[in-house]
Amino acid sequence: QPILAEAMRRQVKNSKLNESIEQLKTSDQKAGLDVDVTSQYFTILLVKESLELNKQSLDRNIRSLKDSRSLLRLGKSLKIDTLSNYIAVENLRTTISYLETQYNIALLELKRTIGIPGSKSLAFTDSLTIDDQRYSASVGDIDEQSLANRPDIRQQKISVELSKNQISQNRSLRLPTLYLVGQYQLQAQADDLKLDSYNWPTPSFVGLQANIPIFSGMRTNAKVKQSIIQYQRSELLLAEANERAKTEVIS
Repeated sequence: QPILAEAMRRQVKNSKLNESIEQLKTSDQKAGLDVDVTSQYFTILLVKESLELNKQSLDRNIRSLKDSRSLLRLGKSLKIDTLSNYIAVENLRTTISYLETQYNIALLELKRTIGIPGSKSLAFTDSLTIDDQRYSASVGDIDEQSLANRPDIRQQKISVELSKNQISQNRSLRLPTLYLVGQYQLQAQADDLKLDSYNWPTPSFVGLQANIPIFSGMRTNAKVKQSIIQYQRSELLLAEANERAKTEVIS
């Protein structure tokens, strides 16, 4: 039973920090899934709206093409006008075909993300409206406190704490350790299985065991240097995560 073992105590703390990191990874994945579903949903609405607008534009250009052909037959229009209208119609048909493909692909991606069969149909009832004033206010309110609640930021902060604790754990390898040791035994030896007739000696002892590190081949120093570098790297990753989070919110 360890009585004084600082490295083991730090190791227990590291395990708890790792558990917190894994829980935050799960929260981050859930938040990322929310973002993916929302983004794909509004992408479908955007493609659907663009498709409707291009179809309306195609109808107008088809009417313009018919009018220009009629005027050309009457000698009141130029061939270049009819050709321009024809090119516009064909371009719009190509755009509509492309948008229809993009719509079907985006629909399949959304179904895959939310985990429903591709054969099921979805009805989209929302509209593409943006409250500019609310959006500007939300972007302007970005502060350190709001960013600190993001799972990825919290996860990186715990990683910094974990790296710092790892330094202490490696340094504590230089400290002595003290253990409480004890043993109690029942033992006997015979050539038969007459257990009730056995003589059972009961040897036992209790004591303390101290380990004092003297030389480890510079291994402890190397571990401390390595953990310091890892701690510096974790701080840089935290700063990068904060900047990336600000950019994501603004985007």
